[in-house]
Amino acid sequence: MEEYKEELVRDGYYHLYNHAAQGVKLFLDEEDYNFYLGKLNTAIEGSRLKLCCWCLVEDQFHFLIQQKGKVPADEIFNELNAKYATYYMHRYKKMGKVFRTGLQFEKIEGEDNLLQLCLNIHIKTGAVGIGAKTQSRGFSDYWVWVLDNELQMRDEMFNLSKEEYRELVKDYSRHPEKLKKMSIND
Repeated sequence: MEEYKEELVRDGYYHLYNHAAQGVKLFLDEEDYNFYLGKLNTAIEGSRLKLCCWCLVEDQFHFLIQQKGKVPADEIFNELNAKYATYYMHRYKKMGKVFRTGLQFEKIEGEDNLLQLCLNIHIKTGAVGIGAKTQSRGFSDYWVWVLDNELQMRDEMFNLSKEEYRELVKDYSRHPEKLKKMSIND
C-alpha cells in the first residue's frame, strides 16, 4: 500500500490506518485511548469529516471516513498522530518512532467493500459476544452501531437494523474466511 501520495477525493470513502513501530504498543491504558480520541474529536470539529466507523487497538488504529470538507483527512490525522506521538514519548519517556510508517490510506469503493471494512474494523477489537459496553482489545464504535436504534450511518450506508448488523458481525467473527482480504488484516 502506498503511503500518503494520492489526494483524497471529496465524498470518497477511505480506510485510514497505521500500526505501531516495532516493539511498541500505541495504547497502553485507557488514558492513552482517551487522549487520542479527545484529540481526534477536537481535530475533526468543524472539519465536516465524517467518521463512519473506527477502532483503536493496542498496536494499531483503523478509521473508515468520508472526505466531506476542504481540509483533507490525511492532514487532520497526520497532525493528530504527531500530537499523540509527542504525548506518548513524554508520558513514557521514550525516544524514536511511535508509528511504523506515515499514515496509510486507501479508497474504498462499493457498498460490499464498505460493509466488509466495517465488519473487519468491529471484529478487530474482539467486541463480539462481550457483555455490557466493554471491549476486550481496544476501543471502537461497535456498541454505537449495535445499541443505537436510530444510527443514521448504519441505516444510510447499509439499510441494516442494529440486530441485523450485530448478527453479521457475529457470523463473520465465527467464520473469518468469509471476510475479504483487506489491509486491516495485515
